[in-house]
Amino acid sequence: MKAFCRSISSLLAVVVTASCVSSLPARALEAESSELMETREIVSMESVQSVLPETFATETSEPMSETVETVTETLPNDPSETVPTDPPATVPPETAATEPDVTVPSETAPTEPAETVPPESGDLPESGDLSNETVPESGDLPNETVPPESGDLTEMLSENATYNIWDMDDLVAALGAGNVSVLTGSRIRINSNITCPADSVVIVTFKSGTYSIDFNGHTIRGKIGFYFEGGSVTFSDSSSGGSGGIISDAIEVTDTYFTALNLFRVEGGSLIITSGTYIAVSIVIRAQTGSLRIDGGTFLAIGVSTFTSSAAAVIYAGMSEARISSGYFYGYRFTILVSKDTSDNNAVSISNPLKISGGYFDSEYRAIEYIDYMTDVIPDMDDLLATSCFLVPGTIGTGNDEYSGFTYAATEGTVQVFKSTGVEGFVYRLYREVLGRTPDYPGYTDWVTRLKNHTISGSNAAYGFFFSPELLGRHLSTQGYISLLYYALFDRTPDPSGLVYWIDASTKGVSRKYIFAGFANSVEWRTLCGTYGIEPGSYVSDEPRDQNIQVTAFVNRLYILCLSRLPDVPGLNNWTALLNAHTADGANVARGFFFSPEFEARHLSNEQFVEALYRALFNRSSDAGGKANWVSQLTGGMSRLEVFRGFANSAEFEAVCTSYGITKGTV
Repeated sequence: MKAFCRSISSLLAVVVTASCVSSLPARALEAESSELMETREIVSMESVQSVLPETFATETSEPMSETVETVTETLPNDPSETVPTDPPATVPPETAATEPDVTVPSETAPTEPAETVPPESGDLPESGDLSNETVPESGDLPNETVPPESGDLTEMLSENATYNIWDMDDLVAALGAGNVSVLTGSRIRINSNITCPADSVVIVTFKSGTYSIDFNGHTIRGKIGFYFEGGSVTFSDSSSGGSGGIISDAIEVTDTYFTALNLFRVEGGSLIITSGTYIAVSIVIRAQTGSLRIDGGTFLAIGVSTFTSSAAAVIYAGMSEARISSGYFYGYRFTILVSKDTSDNNAVSISNPLKISGGYFDSEYRAIEYIDYMTDVIPDMDDLLATSCFLVPGTIGTGNDEYSGFTYAATEGTVQVFKSTGVEGFVYRLYREVLGRTPDYPGYTDWVTRLKNHTISGSNAAYGFFFSPELLGRHLSTQGYISLLYYALFDRTPDPSGLVYWIDASTKGVSRKYIFAGFANSVEWRTLCGTYGIEPGSYVSDEPRDQNIQVTAFVNRLYILCLSRLPDVPGLNNWTALLNAHTADGANVARGFFFSPEFEARHLSNEQFVEALYRALFNRSSDAGGKANWVSQLTGGMSRLEVFRGFANSAEFEAVCTSYGITKGTV
């Protein structure tokens, strides 16, 4: 994903003129819709279109089924490299993404920022205020921008209704003409890709009411922004790929400047995002007052400028609530910028209410930066983390920027936030204990989601890790495998007697699934799952050799004593299935081994043949007298089948069969 974002950013690349990243003034962080950001090489979003993957280069007529596939390739989610899988029916596909073959822009040391060039007369207004010439007040869209047609959806709008949106007129009818101020409970479903008119700037302002907008795998693209003064709006994408969403283009592009909207600007009300893909040239989310909650989705700020205008989110201390629990976030210079100011111009210093409990934060410089303009105290990054949550990697850089006059704490360029308790802690622990690594975020969120939705149990998840290609590729020894089960499922080292017991079970021919089931169905595992609030579930192997360990041991020893080798799995499963189903008995199975082509190809002498019968059917070495008698009869002309019958029909063989829980039978 970073390589993809770099490929887009390379088209918007500039020679940065700030002295260092930390010296960028906080008040320059916001790409107001009226601000012009000086750049050296700026191209239009139409040029960006040429390098966007299918997901983000969707034309109005493009089917989103292709989009879903592209996103799956873009965000890694492979057990062998990133995430383990469930039992065979739910093994996720390999998802190690192939990064686009693009030239990554050089990370030139930033220099001192140039002055912001004000718009000329007749251009966008100063100070970020959107005049009626550009954006109408009260959320109305002027007729010259996007005129709703008479008799459109506007005549049917009512509370608690669902509206299917097919084109721009429908969108304006549902969200324009002041309706976002009066309706409550409206459900808006986007049913096709929508492109805003090229000469229009569309601002939708929410003032009251509650709404939900489902992109349903489709995109809205254009010079568009969603501003919040009141109400509560939930954005989501119900498609399987989560690639539906919004692409907000630059408003104006010249040889030197570009102007861009904040895709989401929160100055009141409540913005909730649960899924979808949201792309902006400048800032995806600018949150100043009100409430913000992000529970999933992909947020890409793809522009590059002399200012820190490329950020997935900028969050001020004036928010009443701000939470991030999941999602992928990318910003060229910063991913999430958090301020102790309440706004651009309100010079105060209070703790920011943001609490992060999960997410993948990616940038070329700093993923999360927390700044304070008014004191010399370094902000505490831990204040931004929800209870029991932590950063990986946890390295924090701090400093006092004399040029811009703020102190800061910042993470590395790429970080993830994990939780040590609950479902999240359970999944994190499986990654660390079983695979010995930090989770990849797509895999991590997939496991967390399925456990929270109760589509899998704790045992299902543990199976996915223990039988993932990643772990299987390590070729653990039997003792190593069993020890890992103790660490991961019992949270302790193996006790000597238990370790011996399970190693012995392995030598009898059962699979590692059988051993796993012994741990997954134990009281200790149920107790551990309970500490994380996880339903433990259970596991039973479906292999015939795992149904009855005594039957398996009987067949396993025939392989070793008759064929002088360990069993092949298909053969072992075949013989044990026959015995478990009572369609074969001990004598007939033994005959199958002694008169198989493989056994006969050994060309044993009469003495060797008789000794093999003693060991396989009587479970002991021969006695001298008995062996001499049977060898004499073979020498005298008795067939080997007759000699075999003498052993198979004996009371001693019947006792051996009984000890393994099988019927002797006759031949």
